[in-house]
Amino acid sequence: MTVYQTDADLDWQAAVARRISDRSAGILHPFGPMDEVDGWIERGGRIVSIVEIKRRKVDRTTYPTIWFALRKWQALTLASVAFGVPALFIVHYNDGIYYVRSDDVCGCPLVIGARTDRGAPNDREPVIDVPIGKLREL
Repeated sequence: MTVYQTDADLDWQAAVARRISDRSAGILHPFGPMDEVDGWIERGGRIVSIVEIKRRKVDRTTYPTIWFALRKWQALTLASVAFGVPALFIVHYNDGIYYVRSDDVCGCPLVIGARTDRGAPNDREPVIDVPIGKLREL
């Protein structure tokens, strides 16, 4: 599996963590770099949410949908159901940070998402095609 992470990625992840902390009075903690999802939010010594965070270098309305990797949805949903905490898919766009709960994307189309510019074998996978109208501002 090919992993892509730069210093710029770490910077925007820190910005998202600050925004989550400001909005939820919680602390975003990362899982490891090879874990299936990105992290969890802690408040008052308790895990209150499991999260996956994606960066899109466009405005939210540039495309009508956002792809949510099926394997990430599965991991989030399993944690949500097993432990009774919300699972959030968070998208950092140029014009804001938005989220959708994993259970709010059920019924969205399942398609094959693919990139061809990197040549990595794991760039083609099933994704949930989530309409941007389902996203709420963080």
